[in-house]
Amino acid sequence: QQFILETKSSALKRESKVAFRLVEPPDPNAAGGMISKLGITAQSDVRVLQRREGSKDVETQFVVLTQSLGLINSGMPVYLKSMGVGRTIEVDGKAVKARGADMGTHQRISIEKLPPESEVPAACGELDLSTDEKAWLFRRGVEFAMIDKQGVAKFLAGHRPAAKEMLKAYTHLWEGEWRKDWKDVLCSAADAGEDSTGSPASRQSKPPRPDDMTSEATERSSETARARASSRGRMTKRDRIFTMFSGGTNSDDKNNGNLFISALRSFFATALRMSQLEADPVQRVIEAFAEALVSDTSFLECFTPSMLPEAERKTYRTPEEVLFGLTYTTLMLNTDMHNKQVAQKMWDTKKFVGAGKDCGVTGGLMMQIFKNVQKEE
Repeated sequence: QQFILETKSSALKRESKVAFRLVEPPDPNAAGGMISKLGITAQSDVRVLQRREGSKDVETQFVVLTQSLGLINSGMPVYLKSMGVGRTIEVDGKAVKARGADMGTHQRISIEKLPPESEVPAACGELDLSTDEKAWLFRRGVEFAMIDKQGVAKFLAGHRPAAKEMLKAYTHLWEGEWRKDWKDVLCSAADAGEDSTGSPASRQSKPPRPDDMTSEATERSSETARARASSRGRMTKRDRIFTMFSGGTNSDDKNNGNLFISALRSFFATALRMSQLEADPVQRVIEAFAEALVSDTSFLECFTPSMLPEAERKTYRTPEEVLFGLTYTTLMLNTDMHNKQVAQKMWDTKKFVGAGKDCGVTGGLMMQIFKNVQKEE
């Protein structure tokens, strides 16, 4: 079914108030002036409700929420919160409900704009495009829901000539766009870790909000973060042992765990989809993901404090191998936790944290990743 999005906002953005009118063929027997709208009843059931045209009520009104600033484009993930019951729509298989106010995987919905056929331009003639230009077209096609993410993954990870270069260009393009959201991830982490008393020290150490920062200030903040990451170096063996047995996670591991999970979700949920791919294509995609992160000097400088000294890394040694092993292990954890078809669970906290030595990262980082995946798919 298709809906017409109705809003008074000049452009769709975070916290816009909207309604969804069902697109339906004319019915000569229907009562005059009645239309169908998406709504949530007082019992929190998601239904198509009959309303008189022009009428407004909280049952059919929603607030659009997002995790990033700026305008909302077609295909972007959003959350729809009912103005009536204050709950968000969630999709679990074929079931569509509104049971709570969570903003997780099941509540994340993509709104796709379908242009009328009259506005779709005719196909252009054949052009000889570079690899980067082809990657850009694939990326925009996925972003605006014009091509299937599963099909993109299958094509880019295939055995076709030049597929490897295309996958590399596509992944690097994604990484350059994803890293623009770093400040949002770090600010969210700072908000979560701020003292309830709001002490002067905590306020001074808290990064500035994204909407309070000019582009020049943002660049200075990034340079400062890189300098701090470079100067901190690795923890001593004594510090790592203390952290392991005290059950704590230091600030480096918390930030890097959040940053890594942000990259993982962005790439494997919004850039492509790997379900039903065979083992070899999956490996090629993960290799490209790890290579793109390692090639970003800023990311590597931030992430290095959460990597074990090379002599202590068991299976994966180089930074690219470490990111590959960590990604593969985290994807297995995600499947183990959230796939209902997995009857016998393989991973628990102790086993996953212990796998950090094989991956070449600290136990604190693994603990933070485990908490993130446990909380949300």
